Amino acid sequence: PASLEETRFKALQAAIQQDPRNAGNHAQLGNTYFDAEQWTNAIDAYERSLQLNPNDVDVSTDLGVSYFYANRADDALAQFGRSL
Repeated sequence: PASLEETRFKALQAAIQQDPRNAGNHAQLGNTYFDAEQWTNAIDAYERSLQLNPNDVDVSTDLGVSYFYANRADDALAQFGRSL
């Protein structure tokens, strides 16, 4: 598996702590986990981002892909349907 970019991860964690309602920071955290193939963590971050900004199609699609890689095919299909 890919490694987690520790510096980027820590910066995003700090940014989220300062502004927990910033959907973009949660999405970027999800992307960091995604790149490291940490699907469960990516799912959590993407879900938080979508709670704050439910109309972000890119995050919705990334969430669907993360569900797929986490062997949650039904969730992935449902999420792709929302993205469309």
